Amino acid sequence: MGTGIVAVGVAAPYAALVLEPLPLPPPPAPPAAAYAGFWIRAVALLIDGFVIAAMEAPVFLPFVWLPLWRSVEETMRTGVHQQPVHVVYGWTLLTIAIGYLYAFVMIGRWNATLGKFAVGIRVRKADGSPAGWREAALRPLLEAGLGLPRLGVLGLVRALDYLWMVWDRQSQTLHDKIAGTIVVKV
Repeated sequence: MGTGIVAVGVAAPYAALVLEPLPLPPPPAPPAAAYAGFWIRAVALLIDGFVIAAMEAPVFLPFVWLPLWRSVEETMRTGVHQQPVHVVYGWTLLTIAIGYLYAFVMIGRWNATLGKFAVGIRVRKADGSPAGWREAALRPLLEAGLGLPRLGVLGLVRALDYLWMVWDRQSQTLHDKIAGTIVVKV
C-alpha cells in the first residue's frame, strides 16, 4: 500500500500531463463531391427538353404552327412564297425565355430541374453549398445568349459549352464556370 502512495507522490508532477485530455484529431475532410459527368447530364438535358416542350406546346400550336401552315397554304394557292419570319423570330425568343425561366425558378428554388431530379444530380456552388438565386440567374444566361442564333458559329460555341465538362477536372460547363457552380450526384 505504501508503494502506491509513493508512486502517486512521485508521479504527481507528471500526473497533470497524463490526466489532461489529449487533443482530438481534426475532423475528417468531407467526402469529395462526386461530379456529374457528361452522359448523366445529357440525359437530364433530354428530360428537361421534353418538359420544356410540354410547356411550349400550348403556345406553339396556335401561334406558330397555324400561321406557318396558313403560309404554306397561301404559297400553294397563289404561288407567291410567304415567309412569316416574325413568327420564327418571335418563337425563338419565346422558347429562350421559357427555358431561362424554367431553369431559373427550378434551380433557384430546388437546386435542380426536373431532369436533374430524375437522374439524381443537383446544382451546387463551387464550395459545395446549395446554389442560390444568384447562381440560378447566371447559369442559364450563357445558354440563353447562345440560343439566340440557332445556327452558325455560335452553335459551335454552344456545343463547346456542354463539351467543356468532358475535359474539365470538376465536370463544369462554361455556364457553370460563369455562375461559379458545380453539378454533383446525390
